[in-house]
Amino acid sequence: MKKGKFLYLDAEDKTAYVEMDGNHQIEKSEKTPYYIESTVEWVDDCTYIMTMTKITIPDFPYGPGDKMRVDITKVDGKIVYYTSTVNGTSWKGRFKKIHD
Repeated sequence: MKKGKFLYLDAEDKTAYVEMDGNHQIEKSEKTPYYIESTVEWVDDCTYIMTMTKITIPDFPYGPGDKMRVDITKVDGKIVYYTSTVNGTSWKGRFKKIHD
């Protein structure tokens, strides 16, 4: 998970993805020009804290400086299961690794 391109499997936008490069992450969609840029601090191999630094999505509920904790709960081949928590709200999701 520390490096690569990951497609969101549970997002409404089926083109939404994350590009992770160690301590930097960007979330994008192939449908819009908007994105979220974040710094990443790895707590351990299965947990990281993502600090949002730039958000271009209109009316996005979080802002620069907000921190999201991501716990990787399971890896099954190229599928990564996770739980994310930001500002007291948590949700579960899945990524599929599509590129190293």
